[in-house]
Amino acid sequence: MRTGEQTHTGDASLMYSGYANGGSYDHAYMQVYGFNGAPLTVRGDTTLSYWVFPQSDATTPWVSAGSDDSTCVAVDLIFTDGSDLRDSGATDQSGTGTHPADQCGRLTLDAWNHVTVNLGAVKAGRAISKILVGYDRPGATGGYRGDIDDLSID
Repeated sequence: MRTGEQTHTGDASLMYSGYANGGSYDHAYMQVYGFNGAPLTVRGDTTLSYWVFPQSDATTPWVSAGSDDSTCVAVDLIFTDGSDLRDSGATDQSGTGTHPADQCGRLTLDAWNHVTVNLGAVKAGRAISKILVGYDRPGATGGYRGDIDDLSID
């Protein structure tokens, strides 16, 4: 959690940041919340919603000029059966896959992007055990950074 930087609402947001080394499997999945034995069951009408602010070199020195690597991010969910959201075939409100690599170049840099996913359409009856933030861009080199705010599962 960071204060004094980019927020969508309130005074704090969750920052993601890292550096890709050009490997064929450049990715990072970081757990931000665990349900600790009390998983959240997905209903038919459950929706995941969050705001993401991917940064460019115009707003941070950690990102190389011209890079859109910061857009290769998404909120991911792990379910009690071991499956995840990123490989479920789910899409966001624009029809883009929920895998972080699917988001590359689709999010607007240096702006708050609203992402919504109809979880009930693909995971109704399953239970969420963890919430992750994932970065995934095979072959990428350089820094990526941004903020996530106002995450909800309703």
